[in-house]
Amino acid sequence: MNVGGETWNVTIDGAVIKTNNIPGATSYTTYTASFSASATTHTLAFVGTDLLGGDNTVFIDSVRISPALHPVAPVVALIAPTNSATILTPPAISLSASVLTNGNLITGVQFYSSPNTLIGQVTNPPYTYGWTNPATGNYSLFSTVTYNGGSVATSPMAAISVINTNVNFSFEIPSIGGGNYQYNPSGGSWTFSGAAGNGSGLVANGSGFSNPNAAQGVQAAFVQGYGTVSQMLYGFTPGTTYTILVSAAQRTGANQHGGESWNVMIDNSIIATNAAGLPTYTTSTASFTASAFTHTLSFVGTDLLGGDNTVFLDNVRISPPISQVPPTLVLTSPTNNAILSAANPVNLAASVVTNGNNIVGVQFYSDVTNLITQVTAPYTYAWSNTNAGASTVLARLIFNGSNTVNSASVNITVTNPPPVTQGIGLAADGQTVSISGVGLASRPYYLNAASWLTPPVVWTQIQTNIADASGNILFTNIPATNAQQFFRISAP
Repeated sequence: MNVGGETWNVTIDGAVIKTNNIPGATSYTTYTASFSASATTHTLAFVGTDLLGGDNTVFIDSVRISPALHPVAPVVALIAPTNSATILTPPAISLSASVLTNGNLITGVQFYSSPNTLIGQVTNPPYTYGWTNPATGNYSLFSTVTYNGGSVATSPMAAISVINTNVNFSFEIPSIGGGNYQYNPSGGSWTFSGAAGNGSGLVANGSGFSNPNAAQGVQAAFVQGYGTVSQMLYGFTPGTTYTILVSAAQRTGANQHGGESWNVMIDNSIIATNAAGLPTYTTSTASFTASAFTHTLSFVGTDLLGGDNTVFLDNVRISPPISQVPPTLVLTSPTNNAILSAANPVNLAASVVTNGNNIVGVQFYSDVTNLITQVTAPYTYAWSNTNAGASTVLARLIFNGSNTVNSASVNITVTNPPPVTQGIGLAADGQTVSISGVGLASRPYYLNAASWLTPPVVWTQIQTNIADASGNILFTNIPATNAQQFFRISAP
């Protein structure tokens, strides 16, 4: 029940700037309250005071501020790492962002490695964050700033390559969630094969496989039938003897017909055979002498006893440890800020220091466009039919399977040489004119007209045409006129 009506205040940042102690009319009436701003951000509130007591209510609508506010969003920039950078880790990669507040209330900065993958966030400046142990791969990094209670502004992206020099033997990536198992998962450092009953994958603690808790972390690999778990490794020293250690446990249950047997293989050679073992994790070893810098390690099911047998594998180690040193790549041509002519191919070239890695090939990119699938040594490519304009060029090296590393990028500008006007002719009917010229094959050209050549000259584009395969340009059906007229052919 309304006992006389609701009284209320207008406040800015908790300070009363207007008191309305007398209840108003039962229809909407305009109220005003004024204050002098002391900052770029203030909190406006309408606060009931209920001086008369009872179940009183006031309705508020159509709030306006005069003069009008013109909020300017903050500006966030990812300043480290830089675009096209190739970074070796460990140590942690330092992520850094700058924020121009424009008077807004900043609540934090976030760093992302993809639109849905948050790396970390910082609530106070300086906005830096250490990205620890990212997997080898290419990433598109960006930062966001959260302000004024939930609004978000985003920085431009930076494309980087990460090479993790630690060997990742873990089965924790990808995370499949507690209590689950998954055949043929992707996204981690290991490759799996096969399907249910005759394959391999990941198993988490507490899954339906009744597996023991992982020997390391919360996930392990499993092999059934003739399934395979493998990973290409590099960093071996030829002539050195290495020992592979792995923890293995057998699955239990009535459908296990004696257990899963399995082999340890290097490349295509068996270096250890293992019969079915215990249902608890036990360490197995296998030794070999490296013959190359790169070898592929595999755990292969042999299923000698038949049936739905499963072995769980985890905590893989190699002794002595291998040290992964990536190759280096330098784009040697063109040079940064080069100005080149579209009349000639742009010569792209890269140099590679292998550091013992297996080099698959080199790709060349213009902005995000892959110009060539891949080339082998001497890593050169003639980029023909280039379009006029500015572009960013880089090289990408593929090594040890599908690992990649990018060169530093360079900026180039390609210009079209001016076309040459060859002749002008009047058609037999005397009504139209044709104009011919020579330029680059299969390129667009413009025909422009002007009524005078006294500065300032006003050229008007009247036709567009494409040069033929020999570079010949022909504009036809140009209306003849008794007035003075000048023509020129130009390139975009």
